[in-house]
Amino acid sequence: MHQSLTGGMVVSRALARYGIRTVFSLAGASHTFLLEALERDGFRIIGHRHESGCVSAADGYARVTGRLGVALIIADQGMPNAINGIATAFHACSPVLVLVARLPDSWTEAESEYDNLKHPLVGSISKWACKAPR
Repeated sequence: MHQSLTGGMVVSRALARYGIRTVFSLAGASHTFLLEALERDGFRIIGHRHESGCVSAADGYARVTGRLGVALIIADQGMPNAINGIATAFHACSPVLVLVARLPDSWTEAESEYDNLKHPLVGSISKWACKAPR
């Protein structure tokens, strides 16, 4: 049976190609396909209870190992909660990648309390921030 390639599989394979085998996660349902792929590919997934701690753990991992620290968070309240960890990693020049899952645009309403454009929050404290097209 032929299995289709998911975005999670692509990200997992790209991380593995660069030697990453550990990720830090405070993931929601939006990370389902990525977490499945990471688990299938043998990654160590370390769960967290707060986004700032998750990003800070990725920062500490990067500083200690010299490898890329990877943090998985969700967009809604997650991005504002992670700003402290992101700023700390940025000012320390730590190699940290923060992957932020968000709801699809089609799931949000124009007057919704959820604003999916969170990447501008970290523009001044990151080397690069963008919204990936679906």
